[in-house]
Amino acid sequence: MLITGLLYTLSSTIIKLLQKGHLSVVQISFWSGLIFLCTTTLMLRYQKKSIWGKDHKWLLARGVIGAIALFLTFSAVKHLPLSVAITLKQTTGILTPFIGIFMLKEKVLPIQWLFLAISFSGIICIYHFDTHLPLFGLVIGILAALSAALVFNIIKKIGKKEDPLVITFYLPLITVFATGTYLSYTGEIATTLPQGYEWVMLSIWGLVSIFSRKCHIQALKLGSLIETSLMLYLTVVYGTLIDIFFFNNKDLLSTLPGIIMILLGVLLNTLYKYKIANNIKKPAK
Repeated sequence: MLITGLLYTLSSTIIKLLQKGHLSVVQISFWSGLIFLCTTTLMLRYQKKSIWGKDHKWLLARGVIGAIALFLTFSAVKHLPLSVAITLKQTTGILTPFIGIFMLKEKVLPIQWLFLAISFSGIICIYHFDTHLPLFGLVIGILAALSAALVFNIIKKIGKKEDPLVITFYLPLITVFATGTYLSYTGEIATTLPQGYEWVMLSIWGLVSIFSRKCHIQALKLGSLIETSLMLYLTVVYGTLIDIFFFNNKDLLSTLPGIIMILLGVLLNTLYKYKIANNIKKPAK
């Protein structure tokens, strides 16, 4: 799970580095999506599986919302310090069950609303104490987490009816279609191409994204859910260290109380769900 956290942080770092060049967020979304699309297509063809699946309505919904989440995540990484962007993304775990109230008719207990309030108090704390952070970036980060939470609910709705790789395939498919259409309309698709080192970084991002997902699934199989979740929160630590030592961002001290509050809310929710799950599994005496 340590490797998974490192891979997730590495993928965000690569996007941060790419945005320091001449490529826009839309262009990065298109080219990274294209590499991701080619890779997943080849993997599905190699496994002799249909790329389209059967539940087209929910697969398309997964692709559309996933593409929005990806674009918003890239935008958040651009406008915010890496550690703050990663921390906001972690709120996906606490937002998912609340969206599940409407999509999956799941129950959310009153104490979970308290955990959500703690996390969002942390977001307010970050904005209040760090006046350099743009409100626009924080809003984008929250919307990215909401979109990702919606994607998780859609994936749960699809369930085991579709192959995981087919579900993944629809993300780059819609991303490439949407961003490619926009770039074709503006003419940027032909005039602004990635440079040599950018092709390398985009390729690495594609490989890292695939392997991070595979490692995450493997970790869930081998370890408990709570261990996996807790270790994944180390991405915030990795992101903070990269911010300080790689991007030379020394003004993170004022954001630490807010980051801790956000992680506290997410952590308490994770522990509480783990406790409930254990109680359900215990045989009645």
